[in-house]
Amino acid sequence: MNKKLTFIAGAISGLALAYKLVSKKTQKKNNEALIATFVGNEDQGEYINGKLGHDSPYKHENKVNKINDVLFITQRNTFSELEDGDILQTSPPDFQSWELDSESSNTNKIRKLATYLTFPVLMGGGVGITYYASSKGHDENKVLGIVTISLNVLIFLLEKVLPRRKEWNISDRQEFQDISHTILGTILGAALGKFFTDTYIARLGKFIAEKYHINLWPKNSPYIFQLALVFLIADFGRYWQHRALHKSEFLWRYHVLHHDVKRMNAFKTSRSHFVERFFQPIFLFGLLALLKTPEKVTRFYMISNSFLGMFDHSNLDIDLGPFSYVFTGPAEHHIHHSQDMKEGNTNFGSALVTWDMLFNTYTDPRKNPGSPVELGVED
Repeated sequence: MNKKLTFIAGAISGLALAYKLVSKKTQKKNNEALIATFVGNEDQGEYINGKLGHDSPYKHENKVNKINDVLFITQRNTFSELEDGDILQTSPPDFQSWELDSESSNTNKIRKLATYLTFPVLMGGGVGITYYASSKGHDENKVLGIVTISLNVLIFLLEKVLPRRKEWNISDRQEFQDISHTILGTILGAALGKFFTDTYIARLGKFIAEKYHINLWPKNSPYIFQLALVFLIADFGRYWQHRALHKSEFLWRYHVLHHDVKRMNAFKTSRSHFVERFFQPIFLFGLLALLKTPEKVTRFYMISNSFLGMFDHSNLDIDLGPFSYVFTGPAEHHIHHSQDMKEGNTNFGSALVTWDMLFNTYTDPRKNPGSPVELGVED
């Protein structure tokens, strides 16, 4: 089974690399096509400050938007960022009416389709493989480790092809720190926290159930109902832990490490302090352990939440579509990492947006399209 999983991981990485090379070639053709199809009209449009290149205008029937001093083309409510030299300037000003050729239009359609399909395909595939292999008796930690590394590498490669912000793909030279904190903080801390939860809190739950002859978990209910209940209870615990880490100066010193970054990518997911990660499984699964929740249900949440974290911290330009009204995605979590603490003290949920909405700590990215302006922690 391990050989099969290794083969799957290698195949996924190979496909991602091939996709990256093809996409670069397509993007180059797209930029050349845009420059070649100039049909300018110097009597139209309004001036927009942005990054400008050669001395010619474009004509395009859609809109031009400026976000964080970068010029974007908007087509059907999606942003397609261009680099210096791709945006053409004239004097008089740039124009709102441009016209793309068929090749460019097709590329935009493919990109838009990718923003919707990337999340369900990768998330569904990762969770499905991990859950299936674990349910067949294979070592859950090994399976989760192999799939997690494979998915992390795949997301890292896709970030180069489908970035939310291109500048975040530039190395911040903190890779060694990220990996070190992942090993010493997240892996070690979470392992010990899970051991404490499974050993002591679970034993307490078993003792209470046997002594008082009660079992509060609705184990005879439909699986989907139990799964929804696990998501709500686990995320409720994590929500309040996360909120406390922000509100308490004492606890913030352990959480600030996770926020002290200027760029987002999949490897920032596990950049955490040992103390925070030790207590995280207790907040996530402590109450579920007391209630004697079946392992097959909690396992699904654990796997899903692990993978959601990678997406939330990634630099992938993905749209969760209708899932965004249930699950936390990159758009929500990037706002949480804003240097502006009015935004940073919102969107505390781990997997769900439910508790943020209920306790009025939710910032909707659809209503704040330019956020966050800057990541990190103020000096």
